[in-house]
Amino acid sequence: MTAGAPGLVDPRTGELGSGNEVPGWRPGLISSLGRRLGVPVLLENEVDLAAVAELRTGAAQGSEDFVLLWLGDATGAAVVLGGRLRRGASGGAGEIGFLDWGAPTSATSCRPRPSRGSTAPSWPRASPRVPSPASPSSTRG
Repeated sequence: MTAGAPGLVDPRTGELGSGNEVPGWRPGLISSLGRRLGVPVLLENEVDLAAVAELRTGAAQGSEDFVLLWLGDATGAAVVLGGRLRRGASGGAGEIGFLDWGAPTSATSCRPRPSRGSTAPSWPRASPRVPSPASPSSTRG
């Protein structure tokens, strides 16, 4: 069985890395789940699983190389090269949500943080669309 979770999965232990924000998560949860179910349980990053699904039956079917960008409660990506999911030596290939973008504050993640008194992420508002230049047909006299 395969379980998916947001965050960095340690390739040596198969466990979700420390510092994750998954409610109720604890070290050893995957091995405990496997014992209770009586089957081996593999943990994968949720964005990596989405990329595998797209590769097998979705929009990336037939593609050898692609990057899946995940824009949800956090920002993530999955990298597929040569038809294979690439995790990287640390398991962090595609984990763009944890990159230090050189922000002037101490923030080291592009993960949105809730506003004071709010539990919902505060996303920046999208800028208004810039109107496209008039088409040739609309400029004729």
